Amino acid sequence: LPSALRWQGYFLGKLAGKALRPQARLRAMLREDGEAMRLDDPAEVRALLSGRSLEGSGHGAYAGLWCRGLPLGVLARKGRRLLWAGG
Repeated sequence: LPSALRWQGYFLGKLAGKALRPQARLRAMLREDGEAMRLDDPAEVRALLSGRSLEGSGHGAYAGLWCRGLPLGVLARKGRRLLWAGG
């Protein structure tokens, strides 16, 4: 976009090269049928937020994090590990 152009809208993240680095508010747009990690135990969520990783399969660089049917945030994929990326 030209630098003189002003726009308003939903901030989804930043482009870093050709990759999107998602912004925390992107969780509001997560689809329940998309690639995601679904947790039911709040202790697992606390462990993830404190820096632990989860084992997960999949292909994309990011996956949604859901707990008890609610979108909590975005997980970054590092090989087979999923790490908290924001929420």
